[in-house]
Amino acid sequence: GQVGSSVIQTPKDLTTMYYEVLDGRQRRDPKYVGIPTGFSDLDQLVAYRPGELWYVAASPGVGKTTLLANLQDELARRKIPSLFASAEQPAVQLMDRSLASDTSIDSWKIARGHLAEDEWARVSSALARRFDLPAYIYDDPSMTTARLVAAAQLAKVRHGAQIVFVDYVQILADDGDDSEYARVSAISRRLARMARTLGICVVAACQVSRKGAE
Repeated sequence: GQVGSSVIQTPKDLTTMYYEVLDGRQRRDPKYVGIPTGFSDLDQLVAYRPGELWYVAASPGVGKTTLLANLQDELARRKIPSLFASAEQPAVQLMDRSLASDTSIDSWKIARGHLAEDEWARVSSALARRFDLPAYIYDDPSMTTARLVAAAQLAKVRHGAQIVFVDYVQILADDGDDSEYARVSAISRRLARMARTLGICVVAACQVSRKGAE
């Protein structure tokens, strides 16, 4: 029976549902076993599954944004749609990073425009390859979880996005009257709810202070 928007499941419901899950796992259906990251070492530990929230936690400056961008690029190469939600870096800087990775040209050179003729050709070729890839960016320096939910829902409906990368948790502009810990905890709960409600996998960068990591 219904309780609000929830459903109380009977043993019969649960058994039928679970047989479907087991069958899907046996068939290696990504809906049930998850989508591989494309990185063999990581695939031994995790897979992108609908309704899950992951954290990529590390100290400032160790490459969380680069890791998320690389994960998205790998999905895009396999034509799996995803959304990169950035509250920290504008889309142009994210493109600088991606093109640097694609071309093996230093991102600072790309950002300055100091490229030799052959390097311009490599950048142009990389852009052409990326033109139709399903790697979407939501660039919003005032991003809140409410705005992120709306963007993620739109990305799923319009573009079929299955994974949402969030860079990063602490910089989201949700209000909070309590401590920073309480504010971030509330954001985390909202991200987990978003993952379940939209049926997507959310991968969120989380900053750990160097002092706390020691």
